[in-house]
Amino acid sequence: MSTEQQSASVYDKMSYTRSTSEIFQRLQNLEDSLKETLTNIKGMKGELYRLEANVRGETLERIDKPWGHEEVLERNAKYAMKTLHIRAGEELSLQYHEVKHETIYCVSGKGSIMVDGNITGLAPGVHVVVPPTAQHKIRAVDDMILIEASTPELEDVIRIKDKHGRPTELL
Repeated sequence: MSTEQQSASVYDKMSYTRSTSEIFQRLQNLEDSLKETLTNIKGMKGELYRLEANVRGETLERIDKPWGHEEVLERNAKYAMKTLHIRAGEELSLQYHEVKHETIYCVSGKGSIMVDGNITGLAPGVHVVVPPTAQHKIRAVDDMILIEASTPELEDVIRIKDKHGRPTELL
């Protein structure tokens, strides 16, 4: 192979590598843009929910769950607050949130919360912070009432494992 052919071959490989790198960067930029758009859509859904509730004159929403129920106490552009009423012996799904940041405060009952593999006992007065992306799960020994204060992205729930048969996402 001549020097000229070798130079052309090296140039072709460099060009291919640069093109591949540019394609991967564009795909990453597209993925980031889609995640931002999804977050914005979730935020708009939350704001619409709040406006609809205000129009109806409602300030509290009860959401039945297989493990008990939730009551939304407040939801606005800055934060959300709800109570979780968990029946004795029940557990919530193993889940995480991409954006949502929450603090769980135990009002009554006993149970536990697992956050990224670390288990903390829950009893009245105990609180636990659950940052975004932390895998977590709550179990109730007794009937429990928890207060959850969080950022407003209530729909930001990715279930990993759920004993109640609700859809999960494979990791």
